[in-house]
Amino acid sequence: MNQKKQKETESNIDIFRLLSDGIKSYEQKGLNLKLKEKSSNTKLPYCLYEDLKIIFEFSQNSESKLTVFKQLASNQLSHRSEDSIRSRYRDFIQELNPSDFQNISKYVIEKRSIEGYLVKERDEHGNKTYVVKDQLKTTSSESKSQKNPSKKTVEQQQSKSKEEIKLPLKRKPENVPEILINGKKQLKSTKPDNHQKEPAQKIKQQDQNNLEEEEEKEFQYKKTQKNKSQINQVNEVDSRNKKNQNNQMEVQQPQPKQNQQQQQQAQAHKISNQLSEQEYKDARELDVYIHFLANYENVQKKSLIHTLDKLSGDFNQLVDYLQTQNHNLLWKEDEDEVLRNFSEQSSQTIYLLKTLKKGKENILRRATYLGIELPDFE
Repeated sequence: MNQKKQKETESNIDIFRLLSDGIKSYEQKGLNLKLKEKSSNTKLPYCLYEDLKIIFEFSQNSESKLTVFKQLASNQLSHRSEDSIRSRYRDFIQELNPSDFQNISKYVIEKRSIEGYLVKERDEHGNKTYVVKDQLKTTSSESKSQKNPSKKTVEQQQSKSKEEIKLPLKRKPENVPEILINGKKQLKSTKPDNHQKEPAQKIKQQDQNNLEEEEEKEFQYKKTQKNKSQINQVNEVDSRNKKNQNNQMEVQQPQPKQNQQQQQQAQAHKISNQLSEQEYKDARELDVYIHFLANYENVQKKSLIHTLDKLSGDFNQLVDYLQTQNHNLLWKEDEDEVLRNFSEQSSQTIYLLKTLKKGKENILRRATYLGIELPDFE
């Protein structure tokens, strides 16, 4: 059973890489540029490439949804408006589950491309599912329906046109001053509109406020879900900057406070400066895998990061723990204290840790993770 679950987890990570390679191949062929040119002339439905770009942007970005929508509309999907991307995410992409990703991967493997459209369907049990349809099939069927309209549609159009012809024309009443007629039109146009527009505007404003509050809460929640090593390095940089600022306070005038978005950009810049290019790339990749694993296991990302911290940052042990639920893999606070207060007198306690629970390799890995130098022991 555990081997089966492990294979499923590994296969889902392979799906993630497969779709990522599909996006790169799509962009290398320049198909994304052709898509922008077509969309500038006609309004096209969302294709699989656009849906995957939205999914990957959310999985790789820890900022608020509002910021992600703006970035997509201004850069990668510049032919789509911010409102259009937001509605696509809410009404469509948010409902995808692991089985839908399996359907997408099968299509990509079969076609060796991500060209197509993601559509909703009902399976044999009546449940809603998502499948990918070939672009040529969908467009050809639409063109056939346009070229060869059914008899019913032709008859309905003819009947409508006849009814429109039979409608009597309204005539202006004779011997009525033009001022009275114009005055009635103005009263009709102004009074109902004021009563109808005010509640509609209030409802729209309330929906917008609720949306901003929800997205702000989610943004604040995601800010707490960062990797421990990145947070420690950012704290070190912040402490150094504070010391430099205190030394220069007598000379320099106080700087105005940065807004939230500038602070996030500055924080990301500090992290990238502290880490090497490869380390920063590995940290981003680990964050993407944790996000994907949290969605697959249906657990909070914050909980996974907390568990990963108790496993000394070992991603493979995290997968083992999710499969076996073996709590002996997790390090407790009192066990960490034994390592911090290591001495010759506590060697017996270390021996018990090694033989009963962890093993020498795990003890050394934990000490390195906590920044503790242990003397050699058997």
